[in-house]
Amino acid sequence: MTIERVARSWPRVSLIDVTLRDGGFRTGFDWTEDEIVCVSHAALQAGCAYAELGYLGGVPELHHADVRGVSADLTPDVIARVSARVRPSPSQGALCAMIHPAPARAPQPFPALRQAGLDMVRLVYHDSWADSFDRMADQAGSAGLKVSGNLALTSRYRPEALAAAARRIAPRVDILYFADTCGALLPGEIQSLTETACGLCEIGFHGHDYLSMALSNSLAAAQAGARWIDASVHGIGRGAGNLRLELWLALAQAHSPAGGASLARLLPALDAIARRLGPPMAPDLVSLVSGALNLTPPQEDDLRSLAPGGDGAALRALAARLLELGAEGATISSALHDCAEPALRGAET
Repeated sequence: MTIERVARSWPRVSLIDVTLRDGGFRTGFDWTEDEIVCVSHAALQAGCAYAELGYLGGVPELHHADVRGVSADLTPDVIARVSARVRPSPSQGALCAMIHPAPARAPQPFPALRQAGLDMVRLVYHDSWADSFDRMADQAGSAGLKVSGNLALTSRYRPEALAAAARRIAPRVDILYFADTCGALLPGEIQSLTETACGLCEIGFHGHDYLSMALSNSLAAAQAGARWIDASVHGIGRGAGNLRLELWLALAQAHSPAGGASLARLLPALDAIARRLGPPMAPDLVSLVSGALNLTPPQEDDLRSLAPGGDGAALRALAARLLELGAEGATISSALHDCAEPALRGAET
């Protein structure tokens, strides 16, 4: 039988590979320089517009990250060495890094970072560090860097507050990103917020896969007008991970062959991550419950910490019980306080 392709179009977007940064939560950001070069080079060759190398200025304590490696606080020297080996060019893509203004208290050397080969900084936004965000965005732009403003925890905002935050930061950035940090959004919600914000500036979307919606949500964002999409090799990232870069590339190559996507060129990165971390991850029951209840990643960590010794059966029982409780506005520990022991006993029977 012959191959009969489904006739469909695929949206043309610019991809940002977040393997080294978001996937760094799986490795303590302890990537070797060879791994950094391999992954970023392969991602750019495969068709990504940017490869994100990690954080500038540190990882916030609220992320509960086991930080050991260089990608948690990149320096101009590291970026220069990587850039020289990757050799990004306008036709090949470029390098970027993320700044979380909470830990990055010291002024960042933006001119030196630009000189080292960085092309864009991605600033995480929240009202509590709005002044730091504004200052860094202005300083980075003055140094010749592109600026992306990442509105984290998008699903935790009320619609009017989200719209206000988007309007506030859009004038200072080149790209406004909606980040579904909790992996709780659904395609219709992504479509609506993207359509609403498209007049402000270029829009991007960062999807997590807690509900196995990363692909559906990213596609909904792109079809609604988003021009930037984040993805990672094997989908690695916090919790249930991100949109799988190889999945998006495969669909783009199959249905938009003139778009420049090349799954074959990503193979070295796929192999490198598999060697480092083993088989690809999949959302487990705790991830599914976390997405369903709109929990933040630290709240998911709290839930996982409640099972003695990380016992899988006990953890699944706790997650299922939390879903029954709902517990709007309560902490994880207080919501489970009265039911933890019964849930654990049920898991043992």
